[in-house]
Amino acid sequence: MLTENPGIYERLTALENMEFFAEAYGLKDQAKREARVRELLEFFDLWERRGDKAGTYSRGMKQKLAIAKAVVHSPQVVFLDEPSSGRARQLLFH
Repeated sequence: MLTENPGIYERLTALENMEFFAEAYGLKDQAKREARVRELLEFFDLWERRGDKAGTYSRGMKQKLAIAKAVVHSPQVVFLDEPSSGRARQLLFH
């Protein structure tokens, strides 16, 4: 589920956020988890800033990180709150 509020931990880096949520969503195999996290951070152009605290990100970058964490476990369905507004629409539908 992706809500209007990104639900990321701003005191953690993007990499730490992704690792945390990947493990919470059941990706226990470290190699697979690391590969999936890298894949998503690269896809959303966040890999170069993976070591920066999420709180330093722009709103758009936070939204990309939130989308990445919402799909890190490859869910069959993703529920979106306000999917047609702002940057989320651009990221998901183009």
